Amino acid sequence: MQTIRLTITPEIRDTINTIKSKYPVLSDPEILKLGLSELYIKSTTSQKTDLNIDNLTSKGRKYFNKWLKQQGKDISTLTEDEAYNLIKNA
Repeated sequence: MQTIRLTITPEIRDTINTIKSKYPVLSDPEILKLGLSELYIKSTTSQKTDLNIDNLTSKGRKYFNKWLKQQGKDISTLTEDEAYNLIKNA
């Protein structure tokens, strides 16, 4: 196992103490490992999982409206049940 030496600045000490108040059983090195692990996971997965739900909803409505026009239907005259049946039977 390799050893990493760090100088604990007042800011790092404050951060560790804050985390220790939530997780008192963790040692300083365990807290640092946990923080690095979470940072690594966040940096490697956030690009894959960040979704703009409003944008997806807007695009979905646009494509659905276009598809309805191809079916000869108007979105403003459809009931919710008619829309579900159209999608179900597509």
